[in-house]
Amino acid sequence: MQYAWLNGEWVSSSEEKIPSQSEGHGLFETVCVRKGSLRFWDKHWSRMTKSAQTLEMSLGQDSKDILRASKELIRKNRLRDGAIKLICHHKEAGNEWAIITREQCYSPEQYEKGFRIRIHPNARCLNKEKYGHKRIDHTGPRVARKEAYSLGFDETLFINKSGYLCEGSYSNVFFVKEGELFTPAPNCGLLPGIARGEVLRWATERGIPTHEGQYTLEDLSQCDEVLITNALAGAMPVASIELSCEEIAFDLKRAFVTMELVKHFT
Repeated sequence: MQYAWLNGEWVSSSEEKIPSQSEGHGLFETVCVRKGSLRFWDKHWSRMTKSAQTLEMSLGQDSKDILRASKELIRKNRLRDGAIKLICHHKEAGNEWAIITREQCYSPEQYEKGFRIRIHPNARCLNKEKYGHKRIDHTGPRVARKEAYSLGFDETLFINKSGYLCEGSYSNVFFVKEGELFTPAPNCGLLPGIARGEVLRWATERGIPTHEGQYTLEDLSQCDEVLITNALAGAMPVASIELSCEEIAFDLKRAFVTMELVKHFT
């Protein structure tokens, strides 16, 4: 049996009473697990805490208690590579908390082949409260992700209403040009991911110039490498991007920065 942690109790992960991951008011975090250990826990908890403060929520749980339960859940479910998901439903009568696990969903073949990306047809508004937090009730990215899958793509990239690159439905985006690393700035309307921050730290340590700014689809079409990042995937190479009626391909054999980042997160 696979377990879940629900308000301090161990239950079956198939229990109907586990709070919804997509409905209601609250926050969530997806924390990577590699070789049975949690990655970047402090950064995930810090982000969740800051979001709760901004949205005037109380998490109602201590970091040490949630960390202890997360580690025990990993042990109970014998999870080696994958993730835990922290789900906090905010209610007037008191928060509902759940912790669940998931297996690694990215295969070695995907990292070798790279992702096929589409540009979402609708521009995204610049709403920091809506897009700047891991909110349970924010269904737009989930819908966009399903649409991408149904059309044969692996991910969707959003452009904001000012015409600049934003983020993916579940990822941040980077591109490399002449050995330098570029990524949209937070004021483009994105959620700065934990993996995004790790990429910037990694590049700085290695003397790779990094830039956070406002970039267009033309910038993306003229670069040498593209990659996306999230907590579970780490760094994922992008093999092609559909721009208007044209699909631009990238030579992954020459994606030197991207492949070093893939190794870094492995």
